[in-house]
Amino acid sequence: MVSFQQGLDTGVRVTRNQPLVQMYDSELELRVVRLQNDINRCEEEINALTTQMELASSETQRVQIAARRKQKEFERDRKQAELLALKRRTDADLSRPGHFWLRAPIDGIILTSAFRERWLNRFVKPTDPLLHIGDPHQGWEIETRIPHYHLGHILESFAGRDELDVDVLLRSAPTRLFKGKLHRKDLAGEAISEPGTEPFVLARIRIAGADIPFDDRIPDDLLLAGTDIRLRIDCGPRSLAYSWFHGFWEFVHEALFF
Repeated sequence: MVSFQQGLDTGVRVTRNQPLVQMYDSELELRVVRLQNDINRCEEEINALTTQMELASSETQRVQIAARRKQKEFERDRKQAELLALKRRTDADLSRPGHFWLRAPIDGIILTSAFRERWLNRFVKPTDPLLHIGDPHQGWEIETRIPHYHLGHILESFAGRDELDVDVLLRSAPTRLFKGKLHRKDLAGEAISEPGTEPFVLARIRIAGADIPFDDRIPDDLLLAGTDIRLRIDCGPRSLAYSWFHGFWEFVHEALFF
C-alpha cells in the first residue's frame, strides 16, 4: 500500500475510473524494468545495425544486416506490446516502475469507514477489500453466512410463508434493534466449506421495503459496508427441549454489505 488520494473519506462521491489508491508491487516493478531494459537494448542494437548497413561494402552484407535488424525490430515491437498490455491490465505507472492505481469501478459513494487507519502503508493481499463503493440509487442488504447445521430449522420455518423476520443489531448502535426479512429465494441452495470453518450457506437479508416500518429500518448514517452486526432469524416456536438448547432464534455474526 502506498497512499490514498487526497479528499477520500466515508460518504464521498467518486466517479467511474477515478484513481483512488496508489499501490506498489515489487514483482510488478521487476517485470516493468525488465521489459523496459529489453526494449532499450533492442533499440540500441537496431541503431547499431542501421549504422552497419550504411557502412556495408556490398549488397549481400546489407541484405544480411537488414534481416537481423528486422528480427530485432520484431522483438522490440513484441516487448512494447507486452509492456502496453501489462500497463493496461494493472494501470501501472511506467515512469515509476512498480506503482499502479486502483480506480473506482462505478459511480457511487465510499462506504468504508476508517480505511486510512487500517490500510495506509501496510502490506495487502489481492483479496483484501480496501474500499467498498456503492451506488446510492440501489438498495442495501445484509449478506450473511448461516451455519449449515442451522439450515434445517430455518428451512422448516419457511413452511407456509416466503419470508422470515430478522432482528438486526449493529455494533455501532448496540441499544437499538432494527428489522429485516429473509426470503426463501435469497437463501443459497448449496453449502460452502472453507479451511478452518464449519460449512455454511450464504443468504441475503432485505432491510428495506413497504413491509418494514420506517422506524425499524437502519438509518442512512449507519449504513456502512463491513459494519459488524448480530442477526436473529425468527424460526417460530419450537419444543421446550429445542428452546432450552437452541432458543427461539438462530444467531449469526455477519457484516453489512451494499
